[in-house]
Amino acid sequence: MPLIIMGKKFHIFPKKVDSNKNYKKASEKDLKNQITQEQIETIRDKYKETFEQDTCSHSDVKYILLSLYSWMPLRQQDYLNTIIYYNKLENNNSDEEGNYIILYENKLYINSYKTAKIYGRRVLDMPDHLIETITRLRTKSRQNKLLPQISDQTKF
Repeated sequence: MPLIIMGKKFHIFPKKVDSNKNYKKASEKDLKNQITQEQIETIRDKYKETFEQDTCSHSDVKYILLSLYSWMPLRQQDYLNTIIYYNKLENNNSDEEGNYIILYENKLYINSYKTAKIYGRRVLDMPDHLIETITRLRTKSRQNKLLPQISDQTKF
């Protein structure tokens, strides 16, 4: 049934979705570069060993990124400028600006992303083990950014 606005007909779903559509097949190079979830978790666990140390390093950032991408729903670049807060009061009531994590609530608030004007704020629950990891990172790095800047010049 069409939607009529100001005398014009609009169809909510004008086309049928073709689930059997012939998408471009992955190239041999693309197939070679694919990695399984188990492989990601194995690499993540290797970085965990260095994460347990007291100093903050590039390996810690890699561990955090792999943890986020293996324990959370896949996001694009929403983690880049994310700030870590222990509780809501520390956030100074700036709920509508930027992306941030409230550790006490186990939540990731995403306000800044490509289609935010259309979909608005997204709030994601975070697992306890990821919150513990992020809390340790904040303590180690002494910064409130999810992906802290590391002072040494080691390349990734």
